[in-house]
Amino acid sequence: MNNIFQKQHIAKKLNEFDINSFYYFTYIENLKSILENGILPKNEVLRRGVEYHSFAEETVQARRHYKHITLTNHQNYTIHDVVPLYLITKTPTLFARRSEQSRIIFIKIFAIILQDNAIEFAYTDGNAASKGSKIYNDLSHLSELPWDVLSWNVYWQDFPDGKRKRNSEFMIFPYVPVDYIAEFGVSNGDTLHHAQDILTSNNCKINVKIQYEWFF
Repeated sequence: MNNIFQKQHIAKKLNEFDINSFYYFTYIENLKSILENGILPKNEVLRRGVEYHSFAEETVQARRHYKHITLTNHQNYTIHDVVPLYLITKTPTLFARRSEQSRIIFIKIFAIILQDNAIEFAYTDGNAASKGSKIYNDLSHLSELPWDVLSWNVYWQDFPDGKRKRNSEFMIFPYVPVDYIAEFGVSNGDTLHHAQDILTSNNCKINVKIQYEWFF
């Protein structure tokens, strides 16, 4: 598929399933690095020696480190070679860290990143580290995602295997450039002011707002 038809195919599929954006969350302490480098995969952060504050659970990360996925370029990578993005903010991953939400900043990313010729991707119908999750690298399979569980106004506990499904991911390679960041969201005024200071000092004009509905 040539680039023009590929972009048209991606745009059509994103529109068909009303996918306008993806979400990534991290500690506010990582914002400066992200503005300087974009959102990097874990392995690239380690390779460059970038200082990074992590909330990862090591047992889960071990599974992600060794699990292989095939991206749109038909090359194999591990999950730590890609940037994991969510379709919604209120995931089980965030819920497990709800006591730390005051330190967390969400990054909303334009879904058109998938149309960038320099970007490869894959996506899953559940937590990528789970044995039960399927991995796709063609948007023709978007109907396979658990859209009922991915609705903003439902609780995953109400669905069979809902916790795994609610953590469905889009995985981006080689990284997420700052140009694709739409806005930032935080849960409180202190973190808002902290983020504004970092954005100002880095001459970044991207908007940051308190988004209570993005958090638990």
